[in-house]
Amino acid sequence: MKQKFTVCTLIVISLSLSACSKETISKKACNAGKVASCNYLSHIYYQQQNYTQAFEWAKKAAEKGDAYAQSCVGFSYEKGKGVAQDYAKAVEWYQKAAQQGDINAQNNLGTMYKNGNGVPQDYTQAFEWFKKAAQQGNTTAQYNLGIMYIKGQGVSQDYIEAKNYFIQAQQGFQKKCNNEDKSSCENLTEVKKLIERLDEIDKITKKIFQLD
Repeated sequence: MKQKFTVCTLIVISLSLSACSKETISKKACNAGKVASCNYLSHIYYQQQNYTQAFEWAKKAAEKGDAYAQSCVGFSYEKGKGVAQDYAKAVEWYQKAAQQGDINAQNNLGTMYKNGNGVPQDYTQAFEWFKKAAQQGNTTAQYNLGIMYIKGQGVSQDYIEAKNYFIQAQQGFQKKCNNEDKSSCENLTEVKKLIERLDEIDKITKKIFQLD
């Protein structure tokens, strides 16, 4: 019996072969030292929720000095995705990426110092890494800096500076929320509440000084 193939079937087969071919080529390229191919494979496997393979290919690029991959490896160790959770190793890889200017690694490293995960708790170090990431436009780092200023952690308490960073974070969360990023929408709601509270504190403070 002759097997019939529809146009759709042929397209699916073609796409499947194309994907397999690209994956094979990328593996060869990665093993030959092409970090972009390593990162591509890591991304593809992560999307497929094959975290073990995602970690392995990211580590190949990370060991070649790629900052993005180093940040991914740090994240894998922090969350225990594709590898056993290890905060100390997470910090090690975050530091390598952060020192190269990777903003996600800088923010994540700040979080590790703030929470004392993998390193002794150090608010000053946390503040410094948050600030580096925030100055490069990392929205989460801007939010984290606002919290540090409110609580006076690693820096003198300053509600004005806190509000300034919250406003920056609000703009970033708003853009992401507009793109239907659920977590950013939740963060946007939270940061708006914090700005409102700071405005209330400012009004009360001004009223007190006027009475004096």
